[in-house]
Amino acid sequence: MEIGFDELKNVCVQCADEVGKYFKKKIYLDSTVLRQCYESAVVSENFHGTIGTVNHIRRASHFMFWLVKLKPFLFSDTIVEKVFDTLEPTLSTIDPTMKDRRQAASEIFLNEFLALLIGKILILRGYIDIKKKLVRALADKKINKADLQGFESLLASNKIKFQGLIPELTDSFRDHNYSSRGLATMMMCTFYTGFENGIQSR
Repeated sequence: MEIGFDELKNVCVQCADEVGKYFKKKIYLDSTVLRQCYESAVVSENFHGTIGTVNHIRRASHFMFWLVKLKPFLFSDTIVEKVFDTLEPTLSTIDPTMKDRRQAASEIFLNEFLALLIGKILILRGYIDIKKKLVRALADKKINKADLQGFESLLASNKIKFQGLIPELTDSFRDHNYSSRGLATMMMCTFYTGFENGIQSR
């Protein structure tokens, strides 16, 4: 499954809108930084990929990594934040690190959360395509009904497994104890069904 920049941007915009509604705050997406995320992911997925075609799990994982790394999402200013900005020059003389800590605290959580959400959506979209191929393969009698049922059961289990990994992932993001390849490997171990690189007759 190929993921183009426009598709990635559309998913990012939709997710930002939904998360913004939840937090009751407008989320701004920097398209220039998002473009850098996309281009960096294309480079790293090929550099850190495996022999042959990079499957949709690895591709989505590299997007996740660069979304966290480059942070294209920002909360837009609220009235309270604007008042705080007015006072910030004075307050910064008391605590010179305040501005950096304030920015980091707001951005890290937001970009972590959205990266995980966007990555999950992209990975599951890839499985929609795989399921369509499995259904066609079943109709052509290239696989058995049990193969399709096994795929659906394993995917449902993998979704639950991913939810359980979220605390570990966010801790790794905060501590910067991760890499694009490491994240891709973790997502492969979490979501792998055996049908990612094609369907063999059974």
